Amino acid sequence: MTYAHNCIKMVMGICQLYFGRSLRRYGTVTLTESGRKVAEKIKRRYELIERYLHNILGVETTIATVDACRIEHLISSETVHQIDKKLKKLLG
Repeated sequence: MTYAHNCIKMVMGICQLYFGRSLRRYGTVTLTESGRKVAEKIKRRYELIERYLHNILGVETTIATVDACRIEHLISSETVHQIDKKLKKLLG
């Protein structure tokens, strides 16, 4: 999986803050199975938000990418579900 640089930077900061773990700047991150599932959920939420901002609202790609990363951390599961339904309806 690949992630936006800003999202990776934020996750690494959270690891440092909550778990006292820091990773080498250019090191590889290996996830456990449960970590992979969480990462996939986060990535899906991020991609839905980014698509909605860019394709539906017309936000420029670079801005949509950064905003999606920020929003993903705050948005409810219900709102993500509604965005998903709206995207499927409008974009197929």
